[in-house]
Amino acid sequence: MAGKLTITLLLVAIVGLTSGEDIWEELKKRPLEMFERHGNPVYEAVKGLPKILKDHSEIKDDEPVLKTVGGIYLPVPNEGINQQCIEDVQNLAYVWDHPLVLEYIMMRLFQFWPATIPDSWGVPGDGILNGNSIPWGLQEECTAVAANVTKSRMVPFNATFRGKYCLVHIENTNTSYPYDLPEEDLQRKVYNDILNFPDYYYYGTCMPSSCEEADLVESISFTFNNTAWSLVDVHCQTADREYIEKNDGDTAFIVAIGIIWCVIVGAAIVEFFVNWAKKPEVKEGPLKFWLVLSFYRSMSSIFKVVNKTNPDVIDCLHGLRALSMIWVTWCHSYSLFSKVTQNLKGLQNITDNALDQIVFNGSFSVDTFFFMSGLLATYSVLREKAESGRVNWIMYYVHRILRLIPAIALTCFFMATVAKYGLAGPYGPYVNSENLQPCRENWYMDVLLVSNFADDTSRCLPQSWYTAADSQLYLILPVLLVPLTFNRKIGLITLSGVTVASFAIPCSLYAAFNLKPYLPFAIPEIVPKETSLNHDYMPWGRASPYFIGVWAGWLLSAYRGKKFKMPLWGAILGWCVSATVSCLILLGMAPYNTVNDPVELPSSISILYGGFSRGAWALSLLWVVFACHKGFGGPVNTFLGHACWLPMSRLAYSMFLITVPVMILSNGMSYVPLYMNHLNKFIETCGYLFVGGLMAIGISITSEIPVLSLEKAIIPRPGRNVQEEPLKES
Repeated sequence: MAGKLTITLLLVAIVGLTSGEDIWEELKKRPLEMFERHGNPVYEAVKGLPKILKDHSEIKDDEPVLKTVGGIYLPVPNEGINQQCIEDVQNLAYVWDHPLVLEYIMMRLFQFWPATIPDSWGVPGDGILNGNSIPWGLQEECTAVAANVTKSRMVPFNATFRGKYCLVHIENTNTSYPYDLPEEDLQRKVYNDILNFPDYYYYGTCMPSSCEEADLVESISFTFNNTAWSLVDVHCQTADREYIEKNDGDTAFIVAIGIIWCVIVGAAIVEFFVNWAKKPEVKEGPLKFWLVLSFYRSMSSIFKVVNKTNPDVIDCLHGLRALSMIWVTWCHSYSLFSKVTQNLKGLQNITDNALDQIVFNGSFSVDTFFFMSGLLATYSVLREKAESGRVNWIMYYVHRILRLIPAIALTCFFMATVAKYGLAGPYGPYVNSENLQPCRENWYMDVLLVSNFADDTSRCLPQSWYTAADSQLYLILPVLLVPLTFNRKIGLITLSGVTVASFAIPCSLYAAFNLKPYLPFAIPEIVPKETSLNHDYMPWGRASPYFIGVWAGWLLSAYRGKKFKMPLWGAILGWCVSATVSCLILLGMAPYNTVNDPVELPSSISILYGGFSRGAWALSLLWVVFACHKGFGGPVNTFLGHACWLPMSRLAYSMFLITVPVMILSNGMSYVPLYMNHLNKFIETCGYLFVGGLMAIGISITSEIPVLSLEKAIIPRPGRNVQEEPLKES
């Protein structure tokens, strides 16, 4: 209705410009007919949030507007409010309460701020009982407001201000249920919780720019004093987004990136002229240390498609890496948007079929990365020992540092500095304080690979717990690899003991502390989400898939260059067992991971699933990789080993780092709340992968590829650089 009013006013304005004074005669006969009660944006706002948040008996239709909306949408005059704000708010209310003044300002002065200010307010929409408790309003409509009225016979005041948009966060402290429910009746309790009124609100308001954020805070706090509601915080912004502080760190980051790009583009230009002059000997001289940084060379290494199969390349890993990246991005698109989703309590509609369980059990995609990391680290070390007769253990660690830290540092510094300039939406200030501020304060935890020991609010990159846990396992891996390179029997016995311990430790922890597997939709009374997440972030929580990967690396190394004979029935049995185990892991917890029909999770299942599921997932992957690499993969190997996966596989690490920041920044860029369903999330995921892929190219050619190319040029490693398509320890 409010939108129709705005369109009507604009049409009236256009007609008035073209038909002279005739329109005014018509308006005199029906003064502001479009501004009557049921089309009036002020009235729509008055009967919205104020009637929900205040006692109905306190609100009367014929009382002054400011008395109703004051303390919710606008500051109310009191001792703590600055004088100019009081005057502008009172003048605004005066216009609303005097139709002739309202008509004069809009129809004669063609200034529509008396209508656009309340029209931009967030009013309750559809689906409140379904979780739609974030009526943001329309920020752009508010910040476009420009009032400029001079005192005259028709308007008894001066008004010069801009619109200031504020997003208000309030919470309902009354957590009691309206009905008495027996504790064992979990289904009824869940149903009641779904239908219960939302316990928080993020609503948007618009006020004159002369009012400060503190003015609105004081007024709202006073309004909700001694009620079930309490103010959490308020974030305001005008068109120039004054909450963004420009500092020397931003300048330093931009200058540093500019210098790096000058170097890599300059190297590409020099390489072009060297090729044009047909002087390849120049590439082997002192200039080679610069030319390896070439932008052209880096782009070629990303998008080069190798059709010939190298026996040292495990082709199927490219498809596994790319598909796991897609899977983890898809799952993150559900988990990172809870604050900007308008149907959170409608999640029960997407928890009851196989697709739901595959999406929301996406943590196993990370276990795929752990598996591949253990596999590649082991395979590379054993190959180096076989090719050169020794292993350079110093470079084993140096390579890891050069492989991971530059790209992490670049991503963290981006988030800590210039990322804030993209936060133009209503939720932007919250993203700035909740997600970007930790990057400014705790970036070193991500860079030093210890962020898995930090809590979620202190971590710069939420997904950096993986790189930390993976690196900690990589740190201790030589304890297993050294025996394998000197005495296979002792090495395998040691590896067996550590692998058994990697299964036993999680089982013991689940049993001793009554931990429950993290299930996204499980009822909190059944599965407290905080009980298993901290365990899963630790290296001992993900050691089993990593060490199964070590077994896979040893197995592939042991049969490197050798044929492995297996009867047809053995291959079929292997694929059937692998598929069955994977399906049981992904779908087996469906009865406990649903909202509509919850089932209590027994302790025995918690211990078995929590302790063995990740290792069992890796065992199924071991079969897939071994069968594909040794000729038993059939169409699976054709699919996973296809060259089309190569570019995304090479960019997987950079994409893993940047896609989550892209989603976080998307929260701060959205102007309207999102609606969650599988189709929307699929489309959004395609966008995140595309944008994340473009940014990953930038990260890769700015940090990852140049650093590794310099390492290869300065410190050649026999046995590690023998293949056309080098392996990556992800």
